[in-house]
Formats: sequence, structure tokens, C-alpha cells
Amino acid sequence: MNFSNDAQNYARYSPRIAFVLHVLMSHIPPHSQISADVDLSPFIALMLHEPHQTHWYDAENAAVAFLERCDDLSALSNPSAIRDFLYLCNFGGFSDSNPRIQLSKETCNRGKALIQRHPSFFEPHETDLNLDLTSKSLPSVRH
Repeated sequence: MNFSNDAQNYARYSPRIAFVLHVLMSHIPPHSQISADVDLSPFIALMLHEPHQTHWYDAENAAVAFLERCDDLSALSNPSAIRDFLYLCNFGGFSDSNPRIQLSKETCNRGKALIQRHPSFFEPHETDLNLDLTSKSLPSVRH
């Protein structure tokens, strides 16, 4: 099953897609490998950057369920979305640019733990044109 190709279409027609994704992910055992064919990072990207498409509570659950089960972060087609999500975790879960986004303390702690387990994933990559760890271009957050 390949969700990546039609992620935007699914999200357009189902504002509750994050909840559906959460339910789907709950059937995948923790720490099992997720192949590139089941790369769900486009959903996470939509949840982060188009939150009007979904309910943030569901988006958070889906993102956490996905991250808990994704041991091979290098296989993601949209790693920047996952990094954005984890930066929010690292900075307390609030976004100045989108006040609807507020992650729970538990989610932030889980995100921080994932950062510690995969430090190289958060180093700058040439493909991440919008991410520069040495400047102030990190997602806008409040403490």
C-alpha cells in the first residue's frame, strides 16, 4: 500500500485523515520497520503546514504513532516535515506562526527522545533548503 502518492488528495477530501492515519498506525507494532512504500511523512507535512485540513489532536496522535514505529528515518520522502515536528517538540510544542499548534508535554518529551536516538538525522542536509541550523530560520516557536 503506497500512501505517499495520494497523500494530498486524501487530505483534501478527508479532514479527519489524521485520525484515520492514527488508527492505521496503531496496527503496526512499535519499532517495526516502515518501508519506503509505507512512507507517511507527506501526511505529517500536511498536518503541520495545513492544519485547517485536520484536527491537531489527531495530527499529534498520528505523528507520534508514526515516529514511534519509524526506526529508519532516512527512508522518509519528506524528512523536513518530521524535523519541523520534532523542532516543535524540542522548543516546547508551541508555534507562533500557527497558534492552533500546541503539542502536549508528553509528545514533546517523546520527540526529544527521538532526537537523542537519531542525532545525525537532524544535521543540515543539502536538500533541506528551508532548514539552516546555524541561523535563526528554525520554526517560529515561543517558550
